[in-house]
Amino acid sequence: MPSSNAANIIGTIFSFVSLVCLFLVNLSAPNIQSIYIMKFQYIPQWAYGDLKIVSGLYGYCEEAYNLLSECANNGIGSGFQTDPAGDVKFLLAMHPIGLIISFISTVVGLYACRHYSRSSQKEILTALAGPETKRAIF
Repeated sequence: MPSSNAANIIGTIFSFVSLVCLFLVNLSAPNIQSIYIMKFQYIPQWAYGDLKIVSGLYGYCEEAYNLLSECANNGIGSGFQTDPAGDVKFLLAMHPIGLIISFISTVVGLYACRHYSRSSQKEILTALAGPETKRAIF
């Protein structure tokens, strides 16, 4: 059974991973065009190129026939068709809220890891490698 400090370290690592993932989702198109939530590509038979539309959390970008790239940043959920109730915008608004909560959780976890134990390096190695390797490492 791992100690409470080891569980705190593992929880902080998971919280930091979720922070990074939520940060990447919040940087999606139109901020960074290579990170997107949804991509639509249409290749007509009569044209020399294709039409690409990438949609992110705060807007969308469209590239027509490999010539023009235009982005629209109209707020949360602007690239999605929403119903009158606005359920999609409500769900997409959870991403920035989750980012803030994950940041607070990571900061609190780092503070607890730092002030809980003096032998933090041993605890981190034990938590990551497992209790059976404790005798071999130390």
